[in-house]
Amino acid sequence: MCGGGFRGTARNQAFELAKIASLFKLTAHRWPTSTDELVRPPWGVSALLPEAIRDPWGNAFRFVGPPLRSDVLDVVSAGPDGVFFTGDDLGNWSEAEAP
Repeated sequence: MCGGGFRGTARNQAFELAKIASLFKLTAHRWPTSTDELVRPPWGVSALLPEAIRDPWGNAFRFVGPPLRSDVLDVVSAGPDGVFFTGDDLGNWSEAEAP
């Protein structure tokens, strides 16, 4: 898969993880502190596989809160360079809002 395909996949994953984090909040009455909590929630049952919290480059997604670019928890991929908070980061925000 080319880099552009990976970028689209990472963005889609970020949107899906944000939805799952919102469901977590409905159940736990708080935002999850990490993506690991989506795989191993406090109540012990999850349908989410550990691979689902990794971007196409093999790096774990991060939650950033309070949200800076979305109306829910920001879910961020470090992008192809694997370094967070650089220009190639991707997440659950529109392209127009991208850094």
